[in-house]
Amino acid sequence: MKKKVPENFLPDEIYEQSNFPTKRIISICLLFVFAGLFFNFPIKETIRGSFIKGINSFKACPISYEDIEVSFFLPKIIIKKPSISSICFKPASKNLNLNDVIIRPSIPSFYPPGVRLYASIKHDKSSIGIYPSMSWGQIDIKIPKSNINASLLAYLTGGNQYFEGDFSLEAAAVIKKQKLNKLQVKIESKNLNIPQQNIQDFIIPKIPLGPFSLRGVLDRNMQFKIKPGQLILGDNSSPLHARFGGKVRIRNDNASMSSMEISGEARIDKELLNEFIIIKTKLGREGPDGYYPLKLTGTLDNPRINGKSLLSF
Repeated sequence: MKKKVPENFLPDEIYEQSNFPTKRIISICLLFVFAGLFFNFPIKETIRGSFIKGINSFKACPISYEDIEVSFFLPKIIIKKPSISSICFKPASKNLNLNDVIIRPSIPSFYPPGVRLYASIKHDKSSIGIYPSMSWGQIDIKIPKSNINASLLAYLTGGNQYFEGDFSLEAAAVIKKQKLNKLQVKIESKNLNIPQQNIQDFIIPKIPLGPFSLRGVLDRNMQFKIKPGQLILGDNSSPLHARFGGKVRIRNDNASMSSMEISGEARIDKELLNEFIIIKTKLGREGPDGYYPLKLTGTLDNPRINGKSLLSF
């Protein structure tokens, strides 16, 4: 039977709250707000401007580039065709032109806490990966095992090709208040050669060293310290086998004029000694094991062996 109700009677359902999707509407509105900010706020230009400002701040070592691109797909920043001015390399040689440098975000640094990036730098046969971590007042830089060709090192020696071969590089640096605080370096090679060259009218014969190893620490005073036996040239099968330790005081204005105090011992094949006549007059007495005690002083540009200039008789 149909229930009869008065004309002015309202059912209970009219007082119940309807299932209106309030939370969903709020979420959609917030999504539109963030989307509007993202597409209207110039994020790319802000990031790009920050990098341009940073690159332009290197007044003593100018860096030019074709363009800087910012991509949010697989987030990255691309510095197109960067070129490091020859002014940065003393004595000056020529500009160092690099492949496109790609910078990506990496896992955040927990000690010290801060933002961590990854940069890939390539030139000719050299490929270097760099992880800079930026925290308050400090930048930590780590270079995992990377490949460097000797042609890249020539930019640090005024364009002179003192070495031939390939190197592996590992390094860690700490920069505080925009100044180098500490740099640890490990460089190794399996195919190092010293090509024949003319240095101040003295002919240096070709020396196929083979293995090479260097470990050292550069401090805030630009003094590079090498523990005894951590600079190794050649091995038992090489025409030259040497083990050294000591220190080199690096000059920022002219690296070739850096002074050194290095000591150790070296075995030199008689065939090489006959070709490298000038060094025979600098050697002391040969030890019973066939090694000569050596002390290297002077500058990298004009070294002295056992107190005698290498470049004069």
